[in-house]
Amino acid sequence: LTGVTGNFNSSPLTTETYVVTPSNLQGYLWTVGNGTIVSGQNNDTVTVIWVGSGSGTLTVVGTDSTCADTLVNTITITPTAIQTTEKANASMRIVQSNEKISIMNRSNNLVNVSVYNSIGIQLRTIRIASNSNADLELDDLPMGVYIYSCQSENEKNITGKFIKR
Repeated sequence: LTGVTGNFNSSPLTTETYVVTPSNLQGYLWTVGNGTIVSGQNNDTVTVIWVGSGSGTLTVVGTDSTCADTLVNTITITPTAIQTTEKANASMRIVQSNEKISIMNRSNNLVNVSVYNSIGIQLRTIRIASNSNADLELDDLPMGVYIYSCQSENEKNITGKFIKR
């Protein structure tokens, strides 16, 4: 294997595509550190979504009829974490920091708030009464990518994602 082309300075939650040369081998085994393979396993082209920050690794083993050759690349994942974000509509306001999500429900409806990890497993859920506030604590969650969803009884939905450092 002579090289992998693609973006080697990426941001968390960014999808990148990488291509290895040569492209005529019998098989390719890609492994990723600090990311997830989205598509392309066993092909000369792979798509990866990077998580976290710092550095990640991208390794490919190409196999032909006589031997296997390994190529390892290090990708720098530039921090672009959401330290504090705010989303709002007429009835809800959400402020997120590294330790908690604060939800201000200004509607006359009950709101369900859920937090999911990057593979869709629900980790937290709370119900917030109408015209009240609540904090969803995140301090015991490990570093990673998370998604939150706020659903009111009248089907209005606010979703967002954040990186816990």
